[in-house]
Amino acid sequence: MLKEVRNLPSDEKLEFYNIWVVVNLELRDRYGLAERRPVTADDVLHAIRDEAFELDDLPE
Repeated sequence: MLKEVRNLPSDEKLEFYNIWVVVNLELRDRYGLAERRPVTADDVLHAIRDEAFELDDLPE
């Protein structure tokens, strides 16, 4: 999968890596999901909303 990402245009690469960081690092570090378990859709939504709130870009 990372080989495929390397071949993406730089804008798409940045978008992929931003999502990757939110899902894999933010969820585990910020929300105590250090144990290896599947990340749920609710986990991802929660992390994205928190990230948007931090950027003052929360959709209404």
